[in-house]
Amino acid sequence: MGPDLAPPFTARDEPTRWLFSLNRFGIRPGLGRIKGLLADLGHPEKDLRILVTAGTNGKGSTTLLLAHLLQAAGHRTATYTSPHLLNVYERIRIEGRPADPDRFARRVTEIKPLVEKNEASWFETLTALAMLEARDAGVDYVCCETGLGGRLDATNALPALAILLTTVGLDHQRILGETREEIAAEKLGLLKRGVPLFCGVDEELRPQVFRAAVTSGSPSYFLDELAHW
Repeated sequence: MGPDLAPPFTARDEPTRWLFSLNRFGIRPGLGRIKGLLADLGHPEKDLRILVTAGTNGKGSTTLLLAHLLQAAGHRTATYTSPHLLNVYERIRIEGRPADPDRFARRVTEIKPLVEKNEASWFETLTALAMLEARDAGVDYVCCETGLGGRLDATNALPALAILLTTVGLDHQRILGETREEIAAEKLGLLKRGVPLFCGVDEELRPQVFRAAVTSGSPSYFLDELAHW
C-alpha cells in the first residue's frame, strides 16, 4: 500500500477518512488555495519561525536532522515531512512525537468547512494543519519539508526564516521540467528577499543557484564552503 493511501478506518476515524478522500483531486500546483486557507485560519504561520528544506534527495532526513540539532541546543521544535511510512500522524511531529490521532481528527473536523470553501488539496490541508499544531504547541522552530518542487508548492506560502536546498536531480519531470536546470528553477522559486539559502547542490548547478539568489536578493551559502568532512 502506498504511503498516501488510506488504511482501514473505523467510524471514529471519519474525519481522517475524509482527509484522505482529498487525494482524489491529485496534484494541483498553485498557491492561491493554501493562501486562502491560511488567511481564513487567521494566519497561524505568521507566529512561527519556519525552516524549509527542498531538494530531490535527502530533504526529509535533513529536515529531521535539523530538528534534532535544534532540540539538542535546547529549542522546542515541530516537523512537517512527507510521505509517511505507517500513518498520517507521522507527518506532523511536536518534539519528535507524532500528532495525537484524536486531536488530529478534531482539528480536521474544525477546519473542514474552510478546506472545502478554498477547495484545498490533501497536501495543502496537511500544511495548514501542521501550522496550526505547531502554533498551538508554542514551539521555537518548525522544520518543514517541501512537497513537490518549490515555486508552486504549498510550503512556499510560508514565511521561511531560511531555505535549505539539498540536491537537484531528475524528479517529477512531467510537472517540474525535463532537465535538471528546469527542475532547479522550480525549487529555487522558494527564494525570497533577505531569506538566506543554504545549498548542497553540485558545482554544475552552482552558477544557476548563485544567479537566482542574487536576483531574488537571497544571501546564499554553499555547504562545502562552510564545512568539510
